[in-house]
Amino acid sequence: MELILIRHAEPEGVGRYLGRRSDPPLSAWGRAQAEALARRLAGEPLAAIYSSPLRRALETAQTIAFPHGLDVRVSDDLAELDFGEWDGLSYEEIQRRDPHRFTRWLSDPSSVCPPGGENFLEMNERVTGFARKIALKHAGELIAVVTHGGPARAVICNALGIPIAAQWRIRQDLAAISRLDFGAGRAVVLNDTCHLAMGPKLGEEANE
Repeated sequence: MELILIRHAEPEGVGRYLGRRSDPPLSAWGRAQAEALARRLAGEPLAAIYSSPLRRALETAQTIAFPHGLDVRVSDDLAELDFGEWDGLSYEEIQRRDPHRFTRWLSDPSSVCPPGGENFLEMNERVTGFARKIALKHAGELIAVVTHGGPARAVICNALGIPIAAQWRIRQDLAAISRLDFGAGRAVVLNDTCHLAMGPKLGEEANE
């Protein structure tokens, strides 16, 4: 299976930790990003499109799916990390409210989790389990998956044999495309945003 892995386009509330509990729609710029993704992928022979159930991913996936005449297949396994009590807060707010745990989480997200949330190992298990299932189901086909920053990095780590502890080293911008060849265990493309080259916000950083 060859996988086109897509991080969702920009949501409203960007700049905050948006996990499984926050479900904003795409912003105006995010809708433009989704249209750019759809144009970029319109010529690809996609056999199926999967998405996280969260609106920012699902709206992105539906925009991509339209030119192909495909229905989006939704999976809870593709949802973002559960940030628990940190959900909806900015980096500065979390650092001010919970500095000790936040520092530990940034250095060891595999074992430390946000209060009331999940850690990266738990997220990694559900996301990579999903990837294994669709790899068997869609052997020899080209599949698109629209998800979030954390799950996208987990899929990339798993496909390339990179320890999940190193996931912060893998950049995944909003509306970025990565292309993975699961059979060969290699990345064809990582974090490609050339379809946004004319956009006013290219290169802006954002949280999950």
